[in-house]
Amino acid sequence: MMSQQMEAIEPRRADLNDPVAIVRLHVAESLSGVPLTLASEAERLGMSPRTLQRRLTDAGTSMQSIVDDCRKEMAERLLLETNLTLSSIGYKIGFSAPAAFTRSAIRWFGMTPSEFREKREKVL
Repeated sequence: MMSQQMEAIEPRRADLNDPVAIVRLHVAESLSGVPLTLASEAERLGMSPRTLQRRLTDAGTSMQSIVDDCRKEMAERLLLETNLTLSSIGYKIGFSAPAAFTRSAIRWFGMTPSEFREKREKVL
């Protein structure tokens, strides 16, 4: 059932000629799988890790920043659009422990995941 919900929430589509967009799309589609690294993404794209790092830097981003942005976007969507437990959401977006998800949510939203969900439900 969780995989059906994740498939129903499409990641943002982007220009597939742009290496940053390609990496972002792949990260968004792979959040709950094996952790992605700069080296694994570079190999998948057929370039050296240094070349990919340089292209990401030229675009003003990094692999970690892309992963973090994708996690934030997916967390927000899952918190608002599903009834998944907070632990399930954390694991789905690639966190190994609920506490790590909570720390990131506080950094992203300025509140815990449960506070974010409750606040948004009151608005709707």
